[in-house]
Amino acid sequence: MTGPLDFDRLSADYASGLVDTLRGFGAGAEILELWVADEDPTTSLVNMIDAAQAAGRDSLSVRLGAASAAALDRPRLARDGGAYGTLSLAEGDGLVVTVTGLHAIDIAVETGGAAEADRPPEITETDAAETLVQPTTLHPAYLAGLKAIAPAGEEKGDCLQGQAAGLTLTLWVADGVINKAAVTGATTDIADRLTQAFCAEITGLPLLEAADHGSHRLARRLRDRGAAPPVAGVVTPRAADPAFRLLDALIRDAAQVSGRNDFDEGPGPAWMSASDWERRERLAEVLVATAETLGIDPAGVVLEDIQHDVRVVIGFEGALARADRGRLLLDLEAGIKDRVDRRLELFQRERKDANVIRRLAEGQEDTGP
Repeated sequence: MTGPLDFDRLSADYASGLVDTLRGFGAGAEILELWVADEDPTTSLVNMIDAAQAAGRDSLSVRLGAASAAALDRPRLARDGGAYGTLSLAEGDGLVVTVTGLHAIDIAVETGGAAEADRPPEITETDAAETLVQPTTLHPAYLAGLKAIAPAGEEKGDCLQGQAAGLTLTLWVADGVINKAAVTGATTDIADRLTQAFCAEITGLPLLEAADHGSHRLARRLRDRGAAPPVAGVVTPRAADPAFRLLDALIRDAAQVSGRNDFDEGPGPAWMSASDWERRERLAEVLVATAETLGIDPAGVVLEDIQHDVRVVIGFEGALARADRGRLLLDLEAGIKDRVDRRLELFQRERKDANVIRRLAEGQEDTGP
């Protein structure tokens, strides 16, 4: 690749590809295979930098036209884009944004549970030296939930320490479980409050679970669902705000162990002690309230079954049967996780094959579609 990428042309190609192309609707540049464009040019440009880093590039140069350059939030670009490397702006024929010092990252699927998931690779000192700094601010979607939390737990067990960006995380671990966590060395208010909240979040968790999903758990607890998503596409803590990468570096440096994480905390005692009728009543209340919040007809969301204590099966009726059911499932699941139990998972009822001949050939009972 020679010369800066044309931001405006790539954005237009991306938008056109979403409509005209069934598969592989990327913007054409190989390094942007994972790029998710956004209507906000600042977010879109940061996503482009993230995609280049994921592709293993060590630098990226992008030219923006006058309109896109004028719409840039330059302080946010400096904060979010600068977290990936050294960022510079050059005025002239439009605006050329250049980021150097990018380094490859490992892309892993982040999940709410950890059954049979391999531990993410250890963050190296090179990564920490290049990208990790103590945060002075936090994305608004998480800031409102960040409150001062007093340390808790007991200093019992082996003492482990991890370091990154001038911070020291100390863990007291017995039988693989974190009994207490504490952080020293914070030089900003946000760093102090965020690390204290992280310590409270991981206390009581198995060490491997904290290393794998500690930042994910905290991000979910802090996130304001009413605020705009911090990034376009799939929201993961590492992509949402550089501060969460610092938490990952601290806990994984302290862990320094290998193995597999099969921890599943299961539903809480209130859910497990409830009868089937009580569970259904509570779920029905929350589904109605969440549907109303989303502006959809609650009568179109039907609770059908609860399986294996955690699997909640629903059906969509009426106009909702033709709506974007994938999006609705995610939003409704967020409601029951936040207001009933965070371990619950929402599924849509299985649709039976409407072809009678095919059902009979496969040995299914012919009870109609």
